[in-house]
Amino acid sequence: MPNLLSRLKRSWFPLLFLALFAWLDWIMHRSLYFILQAGGTVAAIVLLRPEIGQLVRGRFNVRVHPVVTTLLWAAPALIYFYFRGQGTSSAGIPVIIAVCGTLIVTALFGERIDAALAGYYRVRDRILPPPVAAILVLVVPIVISFAVIHGSLSDLPAFVGGSTESPLSPEGLGFRFFAGTLLATVFTILMTRRPAQ
Repeated sequence: MPNLLSRLKRSWFPLLFLALFAWLDWIMHRSLYFILQAGGTVAAIVLLRPEIGQLVRGRFNVRVHPVVTTLLWAAPALIYFYFRGQGTSSAGIPVIIAVCGTLIVTALFGERIDAALAGYYRVRDRILPPPVAAILVLVVPIVISFAVIHGSLSDLPAFVGGSTESPLSPEGLGFRFFAGTLLATVFTILMTRRPAQ
């Protein structure tokens, strides 16, 4: 197995994102066992993805469509939200539709999108160093989705363990969950996408 440190450096962003998920899960559910079990599994998949991809291609001798690949990488987060967050928000399906729809459009029309946004990519990369972009990707989508879903940022401190007068997620707001997730996903793609050279 190649040097673990080099893999950690190469995979720092997905692992940082995973750490954020673990923190939010701890705030909502306080289950260290779940975090270690599920988080450890996903971390292993992230670190071993070259071997996993090679094994799948060699074992089954199949070419995987880019849409399928994109959805497979998003699957852990979607599965997590559906089964872990569904009980508190009842919005699993709108969230999955918003994320999958955005990813499918990006996978199918990515080259056209990249051509249209070439100027934006140049400006983004010039004014935003990678660490700043990473922080924005971790923070801004949460703020966007929270503001759209709740209609306010007053309960946002709950994400860092603060008190809130609305401890339960809103019920019956499927469209708000869809819109908030869609905006957050589009922002994330615009901040992280690197067009092929």
